[in-house]
Amino acid sequence: MMFTRNLIDRLFDLYFSLADKESYTKIAERKHEFIYLTNTVNSFDQLAFVVNTQMAQVLGDISQIVSHTYSKLISEAIQFINECYSNGVSLQTVAKKVGLTTTYFSSLFKKETGQTFSDYVTNKRIAYAKELLKESKQNVTEIAMTLGYDDVRNFSKYFKKYVSISPMEYKKIYK
Repeated sequence: MMFTRNLIDRLFDLYFSLADKESYTKIAERKHEFIYLTNTVNSFDQLAFVVNTQMAQVLGDISQIVSHTYSKLISEAIQFINECYSNGVSLQTVAKKVGLTTTYFSSLFKKETGQTFSDYVTNKRIAYAKELLKESKQNVTEIAMTLGYDDVRNFSKYFKKYVSISPMEYKKIYK
């Protein structure tokens, strides 16, 4: 059951990162419903059915958000960021990748996603940090380095800003 919960958490982390803030309540309710349904099943077959059905619906919603919300250039940029965010991807690198100036790319990215480039990358890093803190045996310093932070204090500051608790406290909760 822990695998299913982790899968649901990852899926909804992605969903939240792509959605606008007005949708957060609806998405949170959907996540709770998904978890409730998985907790009420009596067999593996029922669990498989619920997970497959719910995941198909959520992935469909995510797909619609990505394909209808963003221009081709921003969709391409987001895909590139999602592949490289832990390597310290920069605004300049992504703008160059999609063939735009950094100023225009930054403006277009903010307009289409509602987030600055920096906030978007930080959200991705924090979501991945949460996964690593839950599942890996790495300490906080190693996780910070894995995510491209040169300073563990800087990583801890951002983590606490976005999650409301320190990385160490978060790790203890899931230990």
